[in-house]
Amino acid sequence: MIKHLGPHALSTLLDLFNNSWRTGCVPEVWKEAHTIPIHKKGKSKTDPISYRPISLISCVGKLLEKIINKRLTYHLETNGIISPTQSGFRKNKTTEDQLTYFVQNIENAFQEQKSMLSVFFDLSKAFDTVWKDGLRLKLFTVKHPRHHVQMDLKLSTQPNS
Repeated sequence: MIKHLGPHALSTLLDLFNNSWRTGCVPEVWKEAHTIPIHKKGKSKTDPISYRPISLISCVGKLLEKIINKRLTYHLETNGIISPTQSGFRKNKTTEDQLTYFVQNIENAFQEQKSMLSVFFDLSKAFDTVWKDGLRLKLFTVKHPRHHVQMDLKLSTQPNS
């Protein structure tokens, strides 16, 4: 629907996005969502834990999130804040990259006759357990502008249902 807007409407929408980016204010309507429970295969249909909540947000809100993600990623990458070995949720980075990096480290340790320790873990409900104040502090530490941090966190919290 948005891609079918004319040039004037697209320009106006971009102005709204840029204003939101500058001020850190996100219109409530852009954060509204409808949450739909999706059943997990092989799980009991009577157990609430057997459902994954999926939030359907507005197209405009989703587009704003993509713009913010691109701008934040650009800021973090161009300022050397994200390690080049970080692959998760990054464009053109894959699990194969991480596996290659890992195997190379094993080979290096073996050739240098050194010990190598690896620890693997999986966080259950990782998104729900993010320490928001710690995230805010980290974003301030890496010189992310205050109003952008406020907006990032407004969008990262659960949308209004």
